[in-house]
Amino acid sequence: QAKADLFVSIHVNQKSSALQPAGANGFDIYVSQMNKEFNKSRLLGSAVSGSMKKNSPMSDELRESNSIWVLKSTAVPAILIECGYMDDEKDLTFIIDEKNQLIIADNILQGIANYAASVSPKATVGDIENNPKQVQQTVRESGYLGGPEAWLKYLNSNFKYPAEAIKKQIDGTVVVEFLIDASGKVSKIEAITGPVSGGLKEEAIRMIRESGDWLPAMENNQKVASVKEQPITFRLK
Repeated sequence: QAKADLFVSIHVNQKSSALQPAGANGFDIYVSQMNKEFNKSRLLGSAVSGSMKKNSPMSDELRESNSIWVLKSTAVPAILIECGYMDDEKDLTFIIDEKNQLIIADNILQGIANYAASVSPKATVGDIENNPKQVQQTVRESGYLGGPEAWLKYLNSNFKYPAEAIKKQIDGTVVVEFLIDASGKVSKIEAITGPVSGGLKEEAIRMIRESGDWLPAMENNQKVASVKEQPITFRLK
């Protein structure tokens, strides 16, 4: 009835939960394969995870569960965020700090904004070429040509899981930051978060480098350069 675009459920965890083993700690994001928008749920989860990793002890991979009713029954992209464990001393110290609570909320919001920018022709912010940290209002955010469906098709067709990561059983989400100029060309590609070993960052950078031209951002009916953060999730079967 509310015609929501997505669903985000925020919780704190406990080790006695049926989903978690003893000794578990840190932040997790759950998605469900039974959700009708599973692929977009993964994109949403990856975007929020990439944003939260900057300041919180976030897991390197999305968790999948088909037993969480609100995830599998929701008709829009859906994630459930577990913000640490109440019965883990380190997690509890982190999450009861009011400053950290504000940071967590801000990072979740930024992750949602990053997701929205990747799937919608409209967005709220962009970055100029000579000063990537300076934010300016845009009419349209940059994005992959063809939208999220085309992006997923490109990933599935060109993805190569690094042999070292397979051998060492390494997976997780890499967030790649790069510049998209006014003509849609990409440059200044850098992996800003993700596993430090296994070659995942290098493979994510390759995927962006070989992805071709992107849709540039628009400001005042003019194509402009912008900096984009794109999450890429590596998951072992």
